Amino acid sequence: MLRQGYAQGHSYKSDYWKQALPRHTPNSISRKAYLCGLTTGKRKKWNAAENAFIHNNLRTLAHELRVSKSQLLGHIASMYQKESKRK
Repeated sequence: MLRQGYAQGHSYKSDYWKQALPRHTPNSISRKAYLCGLTTGKRKKWNAAENAFIHNNLRTLAHELRVSKSQLLGHIASMYQKESKRK
C-alpha cells in the first residue's frame, strides 16, 4: 500500500493516507517510507546549468552588496525562516 501511494505522488502529509492507512500517523508513514527508500519524486533535480546560474548570480549579488557569499546565504536563510514562521 505504501509503495503504491508514494508511486502515485502522495507524500506522508496527504489526506490519501487517512483512508489507506487510517491507524498510522503521518510520522510513522514518513519513517516507513524513508526506510523503504520511497519518495514522491516531487523534489526538483537541479542540472549543471542551473547550478552555474545560481552560483554566478550569488557571486554577483554578494559583490554588489559587499558581503561574502556565506554572509549572503546566512541572511537569505534567516529571511526564509522568519517568513516561514509568519505563515
